[in-house]
Amino acid sequence: MEIFDIQFKCLQLLGFYKTKFERLNKYLNYIRVIVIACGIYFLITGIIFVILNLKKDIFAVTDCLGTLGTEIFTLVKLMTFWHHFERFEKLMINIEKLQNEYSSRSTVKIANKNGRMLGKFYLFSCFSATLLILIKPFLGILNNIFMEKVEPIYELPFKAAYFYDATQSPAYEFTYLFYTFSTYTAMIANASLDAIFLICCFNIGAHFDILRESINRINLKVFVKRHLYILDLTNELNELYKPIIWVEFLIIGMTLCVIGFVIIAVQEITQKITAIFLAVAVLVDIFIYCYGGQIIMEKSSDICKNCYKIDKDFLIIVGRSQKPVQIKTLLFHASFSTLGDVLRTSWGYISVMKTWIK
Repeated sequence: MEIFDIQFKCLQLLGFYKTKFERLNKYLNYIRVIVIACGIYFLITGIIFVILNLKKDIFAVTDCLGTLGTEIFTLVKLMTFWHHFERFEKLMINIEKLQNEYSSRSTVKIANKNGRMLGKFYLFSCFSATLLILIKPFLGILNNIFMEKVEPIYELPFKAAYFYDATQSPAYEFTYLFYTFSTYTAMIANASLDAIFLICCFNIGAHFDILRESINRINLKVFVKRHLYILDLTNELNELYKPIIWVEFLIIGMTLCVIGFVIIAVQEITQKITAIFLAVAVLVDIFIYCYGGQIIMEKSSDICKNCYKIDKDFLIIVGRSQKPVQIKTLLFHASFSTLGDVLRTSWGYISVMKTWIK
């Protein structure tokens, strides 16, 4: 898959690929998903116990809530992708076929370039945020040894409760390696899934543009057939990402709120830097979905503009185009207006928390 090359390689790395031994491949996928899901599940459970035990410490609770929100969101993404993997694969193949048909068009080339560029930037931001979270304990250990000259305290990347003493060797090393593996594999799958959505939106938007530009040159029957095909692809994209987008807007506001509060209120420099990188990754995440949804809304409604310039009867198409295609869930739709609402709400909660602390 040319336009999904990086994402496809990442998914191959995680075990999403076909082999000659279908049964073996199925079992390997089950093992991979169980390991990743168990790592996230145990982390979520441990964080909840910490929040319940430290509920009077507002700084500790907000620090844990930021991680909790991102982990829940990641788990929902992975389970959705695993459950509908064949539909995701079919959607990517159909987008690839549509792209190959018009690969020489400048509109498609620009769409692919922009999609890949933003996908790489998002993958880099997720990688950087995850790396800082994982190396934060080592920075604390080095600081205790070389700066404060005291016995180092062996902390794990996440504040969570464990049913064993995770600060003693070899339990510490095992827990650290386990969370490193599960966190990075989840991050790769998470970023790949977001990038797939964005690339699909860019390509669907480009083909709406091609359809609009070719309205004078093709037969009415062919035009309607292509229009319906693009609408079907958009509806399939919406159905696959509907639970993800719903959880995205439901949780992301709370996550941004607590991360913003940590950046403002916490004095420890390593924790502040980690929170900043995590905030950037979360903001890019929600921006990807809102940007992709905005592209499809605008491009789908632009078709009717050219319909007025020709003599053919495009009344039905004009009527359909006047209602923009939206990537939406039960309560939200992905667009810049929704992004603005989320950011305003998050900033309002941060202001309330600052006033409460003072």
